[in-house]
Amino acid sequence: MRQYFLHVDEKKANHAGSKAVQDSETILNDLGFKKIKAYSCFSKIRVIRKIIKGLQLAKMYLISKGSIVVIQHPYYMDNRYLNDLEKLKKKKKLYYIFIIHDLESIRNLFENRELYQEKDKKMFSIADIVIAHNEKMIKKIQKVFGYPKEKMVSLEIFDYLLGKETNIKLNKKGKNYGVMVVGNLNKSKSGYLYNDNFKNVSKKFALYGPQFDQESLKGARYYGQFPPEKVVEQLQGSFGLVWDGNSPDCCEGKIGKYLMINNPHKTSMYLASGFPVIIWKEAALAEFVEKNHVGITVDSLWEIPDILNKISEEEYENMLNNVANVSKKITKGYFLRKALNQAMSKLN
Repeated sequence: MRQYFLHVDEKKANHAGSKAVQDSETILNDLGFKKIKAYSCFSKIRVIRKIIKGLQLAKMYLISKGSIVVIQHPYYMDNRYLNDLEKLKKKKKLYYIFIIHDLESIRNLFENRELYQEKDKKMFSIADIVIAHNEKMIKKIQKVFGYPKEKMVSLEIFDYLLGKETNIKLNKKGKNYGVMVVGNLNKSKSGYLYNDNFKNVSKKFALYGPQFDQESLKGARYYGQFPPEKVVEQLQGSFGLVWDGNSPDCCEGKIGKYLMINNPHKTSMYLASGFPVIIWKEAALAEFVEKNHVGITVDSLWEIPDILNKISEEEYENMLNNVANVSKKITKGYFLRKALNQAMSKLN
């Protein structure tokens, strides 16, 4: 069977989500999957957009019958592309492997929830195999969508590829460097930073990312925002923090609870950069962190100062060694390669 992957142009951004898609495509390309470009035209002239997209769609019908096509999910456009893929699947007798990046109908951040419910349902209706983030997401998918477990594969954790020109030796790590927070720093996602009772702690964190509210957290150690491939050279700290929501007590609200099934890409970024992590004990990735001894799980952020004081140099060095082993895998695309092999085996 011939192997393809769908490529949709999306504007680059300084956040992990865009890098996750790009890294997946790089790995697929390295494995010999052929790129099929579609739905990719940013012309302001409607007629030109329609013509180019029509030509791209026509090209998709040149895919060989019985081929495997890998598709990343979701694409943030209207749902007609999934209808096109359904027709193409029937016409060419194709096999679809979907790589999930987010399930917006469960995360429920956007106003038009019905659109994303329809998008997710349609994806599962045409998928032959789904690569989900982890076992907890697999259980959630079974419960919400009724999709069979035997048609799913666990990714375990996202890869985070580093280019040859990237030098993570430029970052600074050590037991006494403190905690880093990398990612969107707005109040809806990282509201705990601005919590009045927690400000004295969060001001000591090293902060990197967009939408930081300097007025609300004066005196904080804010280092700016960088593209995903560059931020790994800027980091300095002891641990990378994986935490979402408004409260330092637990990860609450829609965005906090989503951690219970989601693989935050920042976890992969910290590990790829050589840093152990601190993560909420109820997060889906807490199991990976504990199993591989690459960080600490906590119930509350209030535990952090005591943890940093009590951890020994030997314990921290052991964590760094374990992180280095995981980093070698993450930066080479080990986890997606393994998941794709499992998915292909299920199809065969």
